[in-house]
Amino acid sequence: MGLDMYLEGSKFIGHNPPSEERELVEAVREGLNLPECESALKSVETSIIHKWFVDNCQGGEDDCGRYEVKLADLEKLHGVLGQLMGHDEKLAAELLPPCAGFFFGNTELDEYYWDDIDRTHAVLGEWIDFINKDEERRTNHRQQSLERFPPMSWGWELFYRASW
Repeated sequence: MGLDMYLEGSKFIGHNPPSEERELVEAVREGLNLPECESALKSVETSIIHKWFVDNCQGGEDDCGRYEVKLADLEKLHGVLGQLMGHDEKLAAELLPPCAGFFFGNTELDEYYWDDIDRTHAVLGEWIDFINKDEERRTNHRQQSLERFPPMSWGWELFYRASW
């Protein structure tokens, strides 16, 4: 047993979406260069990232629940991780200190800690870029054809959950 972490993303698209929305649906179905839809953090599974979500998105409740995450939350975490790309131990101890917990493993600032920081930064960067590009495309499309095509998409919903 260990810590399992999931970042889930979903997007509502109407029954008769404009052609660009249909293209997004097809791209998702075909898996063309998109972040994994259900388990973006499955490959990370690290206590420091889990604790960040508990503290910043779950109101301190570590109960294996499913919690809404805003894009701004992911951008905030990505920014914190970006500050740690230089592997500064003093800064790491301040911004994302290692933590102990049930099945959480090592509490040292060692190579595994830095691997987790680097890997999570990369994964979140892909998700953020993908969502921002899709939202930009949707916004541009809406501005160009709002009268012809009423908005069909409600944007992205993101959720974090963990279990052990």
